[in-house]
Amino acid sequence: MIPIDIKQVMKAKYLYTLLLFILIFPLDLQAQNKLQGWFNDGQTWLVWEDTPEYTGTYCIYRSASPITDVNQAEMIGRIFREDGEGKLLKKLSDTLHWTIPNGSGGIYTLKDDEILFVFTPKEAESVYFAVLREDLQAITSENDVGPIEQFIDTIQCHLQLSGSHEDFPFRVFAHWISGSENQVASRLDYPVMGNQYFNGTGHLFRIWDYPEGDIPELLPLNVHMHGGGGWFGNFRPIKDKIYKTYMVNAMVFCPDDGVYMLSSGNIKKAKTYWIGYWKDYNRFVEPANQAVPDDGIVVNYTMRRIIWELDWLIESLHVDPERISLMGGSMGARGANYLSRAYPEKFASWLSLSPGIEPMPGDPLLGSATQNLSTNLPGNPGVMDVMDLCTVLTESKRDIPFGKIVGGRNDKSLAGLTADVVQAYKSINNAGMGTHIYWDDRGHVFTEGSYWSDSYRLTSMELNTYRNNSSFPAFFNDDQDFTLPGRQPDIGTGVGDGEIWGTWGGYYYWDPERIVDSSSFWIAEIKLVTSSEYDNDIPAFDSSKTDLSIRNPQHFKPQSGSTIYWTFTRSSDARILQSGQETVGPEGQVIIPDIHIHKDRCEIEISEIPLLHVNANHPGISAKYAGVRIYPNPVSSDATIHYSLAQPGSVSIAIYNTAGQQIESLVNGYKNTGSYTITWKVKSLEPGLYLCRFWNGRTLSVCKFTRQL
Repeated sequence: MIPIDIKQVMKAKYLYTLLLFILIFPLDLQAQNKLQGWFNDGQTWLVWEDTPEYTGTYCIYRSASPITDVNQAEMIGRIFREDGEGKLLKKLSDTLHWTIPNGSGGIYTLKDDEILFVFTPKEAESVYFAVLREDLQAITSENDVGPIEQFIDTIQCHLQLSGSHEDFPFRVFAHWISGSENQVASRLDYPVMGNQYFNGTGHLFRIWDYPEGDIPELLPLNVHMHGGGGWFGNFRPIKDKIYKTYMVNAMVFCPDDGVYMLSSGNIKKAKTYWIGYWKDYNRFVEPANQAVPDDGIVVNYTMRRIIWELDWLIESLHVDPERISLMGGSMGARGANYLSRAYPEKFASWLSLSPGIEPMPGDPLLGSATQNLSTNLPGNPGVMDVMDLCTVLTESKRDIPFGKIVGGRNDKSLAGLTADVVQAYKSINNAGMGTHIYWDDRGHVFTEGSYWSDSYRLTSMELNTYRNNSSFPAFFNDDQDFTLPGRQPDIGTGVGDGEIWGTWGGYYYWDPERIVDSSSFWIAEIKLVTSSEYDNDIPAFDSSKTDLSIRNPQHFKPQSGSTIYWTFTRSSDARILQSGQETVGPEGQVIIPDIHIHKDRCEIEISEIPLLHVNANHPGISAKYAGVRIYPNPVSSDATIHYSLAQPGSVSIAIYNTAGQQIESLVNGYKNTGSYTITWKVKSLEPGLYLCRFWNGRTLSVCKFTRQL
């Protein structure tokens, strides 16, 4: 008789039982479980566990009643595991996990095996939720939760990481978007930023804060848009040789372009060119199995997201909404240009390095160049029309912000100075929007040592001098050599000819703080650049010729077809260099042709009323205009105002600020022939620049003066 080893029998019985359990219940061992859910900051947060071996997708459901069968619930989202774990967040550090509000005033950081989906309600309701892996069928108590009370509360961004690099502090934020097959089904405070296949997915951005010290009440903001091969995490101010943001007391906002999609059996990040993608794109289906249809509509999901993030920053941080600039190279250059044209009211200025006009191959998100799919932007321009750098993309404003574009002779990409790109630059000039065009011997985006590489005028500090609520003189048809026919310098045709380096408009300077924009007249001080930290910013010539238009006017808006009058006067001796009258063009466009700009400071004055100027050669009197004089100037307490009338009539004298707002009326009535003197106490005025306006029914005279303490 063979002896029985009881321990071996018991061990075999245990292994047999375990094997039987695995064979009968294989899914339960692998299924996600412990689904939790709560409502906080306007959104519902769903967190569950799963084993790391599973790399598929998850489907999310909701219902007004407990969910026992997914066929009786509404599917509200589907995510890759990469979405739920925060793959892009882990690119910053593989130790990071999503950090979210915990529903009771604190924060919750996901564990290694936890996954996240975020739902944005569009109405107050109490609902149940369930999450199910794509390889499972059954709903159990482990993967459903509810009811969860939801409300329409303000949605927030949530801090994921903070730190500093070379004394520049930074913060990384996340928010989770609302996606829908109906791109206009938005909440008023939170637009649809993706289609139904992207609902509940997280997006990240970084803020480089103001360096340590006293923070001003409001800070300018530079929006840095990365190129096609970049991402939001690779920008650092201290290493920024291109835009020189390390020189600026400003914040830098680094948004991110790209979405996760299935491609060749792997999960990859695809770029949206800072626009968006066609509205029915299914990221869970291989691109080869869902060709973009010719009638597909591209929705500006990415643009919407960036604008919402920007609005959140304005509301939540020390951002000056009047001084927000855009900057980027390559694909980021396009993004800066697109946003400035689609949302001109948001931005003060923009800088695009090597934007090019790049025909796309068959792109799974945007279609091909030949398809030129229509977009949902006003007028439904095609994708390639959006990319042409000067197509109107908004109905809200006639003008775009002041911008600068730089191209490279040695750029071997499609953004180089090819025939198409050169033609695009010429079209931008012809549009008369005042965009300054530069080109030099650089490669793609930037080459250290190229002609304009150290130009102060192509830095973020220069961009931050402009405001979105201020008008500006737009220069076009710049000619820097009167002896040669055509416009000089000559950029060529894009086939190897033309000047190696040059600029159209880049040598002109005006002081944004001294623009006078009133309902009846407009004044700007203009000259060629005479001083700069970089010698190449200063032109070798003493004068040039350009057409000039008024862009982004705030108050001076004469009617189309009306007559306007202008003078161009040298400030040092009040000599009138040029004058004339023009007819206001379509959409109220004011264009003054062939202005000769000098290195001496001059003033262009444009009015709906004829302007009469004389020299006022009087000690202590700075006004050079007929009709009214004010002294002393600057004024500290009392001002003496003198005016004379050659014949009797109605007289109006009023004080204005540079925004064109009337501060005080000094004279308003009938006066006889003669000379008059007024003593005016100015103690109530804040320090700054003001104007004294005289009008007698025939002559308009405007005298500028400074109030100082």
